[in-house]
Amino acid sequence: LTATAERLRALVRPGDSAARLGGDEFVVVAEDVDDPVVALALAERIRAGIARPVSLPGGGTIGVSCSIGIARSAVLAPETLLREADEALYRAKALGRDRSEG
Repeated sequence: LTATAERLRALVRPGDSAARLGGDEFVVVAEDVDDPVVALALAERIRAGIARPVSLPGGGTIGVSCSIGIARSAVLAPETLLREADEALYRAKALGRDRSEG
C-alpha cells in the first residue's frame, strides 16, 4: 500500500489531490477535467503507473493492478460524486479488473 500511495502521488498532476479512503481504495480529485477523453487519459496514466511491479524488501517483485472508477461533475455534492465513482469502480471490477470505467 505504501508503494502504491507513493506512485499515486507521483502520477497525479500538480493541483490534484490523492488520498487513501481505506483498505486498498484510493481517491483522486482532479480539478478542471471537463473532457471525458482527458479524464480517461489521466485514469489510464495512473493505471499504467500503478501496474509496474513493486520490489519487495527481501528481493523479488510483486505484481499490482488497479481498477478505476471515473465520475465527473462540477455540480454534484461530494458524497454523490464519490458514490458515482464507487459505482464505476465496481463496474470496472465486474468487467475484468485492471481497467477504467466511467
